[in-house]
Amino acid sequence: MIMARILIFFSLGMAILTTGIALSNRLTIGDASFSAQVSTIIDGDTFTVIQQQKKSVIRLYGVDCPEKAQPYGKQASQAAKALLCGKVVGIDPVDTDKYGRTVAIVRLADGAALQERLVESGFAWVFDHFCRKPVCMQWKHKEKTARQAQKGLWGDDKPTPPWQWRAGHK
Repeated sequence: MIMARILIFFSLGMAILTTGIALSNRLTIGDASFSAQVSTIIDGDTFTVIQQQKKSVIRLYGVDCPEKAQPYGKQASQAAKALLCGKVVGIDPVDTDKYGRTVAIVRLADGAALQERLVESGFAWVFDHFCRKPVCMQWKHKEKTARQAQKGLWGDDKPTPPWQWRAGHK
């Protein structure tokens, strides 16, 4: 009888401990998201933010905008600037790239992802090689719609994806 009670209390304690660890991990992951003030637009898919007097470089997850020297590069930067400049955005980090930039999904004040806005306006490609989250399929649909409507860079017959352009301009 005493052994049965000890076993019950031990099992109950382990269940509570396991639940606590699971909740702790979930909160840690969720706490990685933060809000920050946009300070500088570097190009269409890269910008800096300031949070608690610390400057960070943010690279958009899953999309690639034309480079500045590439056709539509300046327009992509201007589109990002119009959506971001001086605003507070939500940053949902996904990774850190080889340059130390935070790769993130960026949320605008209305809750939409910046990536979605750039893709649907024709100023970004969904970067299939890196875009692996379920939301990428939605962005691909937006890209197809922008392409059919010949928005932004899709007004050109054969726009060159930035990853191909960079490979030829090293």
